[in-house]
Amino acid sequence: MGASSSDARFQVVEAQAEDAPGISSLYRRVWREYEGELPAELLAARQPSSDLVKEWLKRDTFFIVKIGDRVVGVVGCSLAHGTCLLKRMVVNPRYRRRGLGTALTKHIIAYASSNNARKVWLDTLPKLTAAVALYRKHGFVKCGRLRKHYWGEDVELYELILS
Repeated sequence: MGASSSDARFQVVEAQAEDAPGISSLYRRVWREYEGELPAELLAARQPSSDLVKEWLKRDTFFIVKIGDRVVGVVGCSLAHGTCLLKRMVVNPRYRRRGLGTALTKHIIAYASSNNARKVWLDTLPKLTAAVALYRKHGFVKCGRLRKHYWGEDVELYELILS
């Protein structure tokens, strides 16, 4: 798959350095929802500055969905050892349940496949039940659990075998 895909409502495109402020802003908006529910250190780590996002863009591939000039969805990935790590996916709360998470997930799966990855894998917090449901819907299977991994929070590992 190339740098973009779309459906009738929105387009998934590869993020560029100039998208960093919008991506940073989206991460802050999404993770603020969890204040009081998740450890402060975890939330701080999930709210990168624009400069940090620019650094991520230099070493990993990120895809975004924009509506107008606003970034409303983002997902990152890195290819290594014949696998693709899906990471840092979020969707603006105002735009959830519209297929953006599905579009981003499908895009990463296609991207991984087109780059000869044998599987896509990820980690997520079991408390993020909507995220877990999304991954399971797309065929990801729980393959592990790391207890008290991120600032005392359990983490579950999921994988989708491609070939």
